[in-house]
Amino acid sequence: MPHAQRTNDIFWNSLNPSMPALLTLYGQTLPGWSTQPDSQCSQGPVQGGGNAPSVFASQMYPILFHNCTGCHSVVGNANYAVGNVANTYNSLLTATAKNGTSKYIVPHDPVNSLLYHRITNDGPGASRMPLGGPNLAVTDTDIPPDGVFDASEINAWINAGAPGP
Repeated sequence: MPHAQRTNDIFWNSLNPSMPALLTLYGQTLPGWSTQPDSQCSQGPVQGGGNAPSVFASQMYPILFHNCTGCHSVVGNANYAVGNVANTYNSLLTATAKNGTSKYIVPHDPVNSLLYHRITNDGPGASRMPLGGPNLAVTDTDIPPDGVFDASEINAWINAGAPGP
């Protein structure tokens, strides 16, 4: 297989979309999939061949994709859109909200992260997001569920500095 290294590099280093993240998401939909590392086929960290999916790609993006794309698949309702992994991450960290001052994600600061505020609050004049959808503060929408409420996962990710893909 003369081109195997090139194929390997393209797969493991892809960002638009992240093929390892998509493969992970697919695997998580299969019956009998377990979150326990010792039950995974790699028996631990993947050695060689590239990078494992980031926390954003493997945990945050699926939450956003499943709960937000109905209204936020294009910039319009907000100044960010849930598209591919890299663009979604970049817009969440760089776009200024329509109020002209707030950022959707402020690393290490969930209180000042508008996205976190909108999914955990019904503050004055603001509707809890996702509009008409599950309350992510008390719901685990992961497939399969991991037993951790989505808002708690997003809070932990922001507190960890909101690392990206």
